[in-house]
Amino acid sequence: MLEQDIGQSTRPVMHTYDHGRVRIDGNGDADAKVDELVKARTDAMADAALTAAVQRTQNATSPMGLDTMGIPDSRTTTRDRPPAPAALEGQAD
Repeated sequence: MLEQDIGQSTRPVMHTYDHGRVRIDGNGDADAKVDELVKARTDAMADAALTAAVQRTQNATSPMGLDTMGIPDSRTTTRDRPPAPAALEGQAD
């Protein structure tokens, strides 16, 4: 959803710029401002991807119920814990 918002806000500027019709207040440099916009859009898209990944993580864990009875406290060392499922191996504790 955030990717769509970013595209909707930048696509008209890029289209207009491609036709040489972007004007910047105070006779500013359109090339410089559009370069800045492209860099910001790239950053925003990366942030949007991260936001989407965090949301997917939340959606995946939300319906889970955990039976923690008898499991050692999470602050114990990893050698005190049972092995992690293969899907989680290599992830930081």
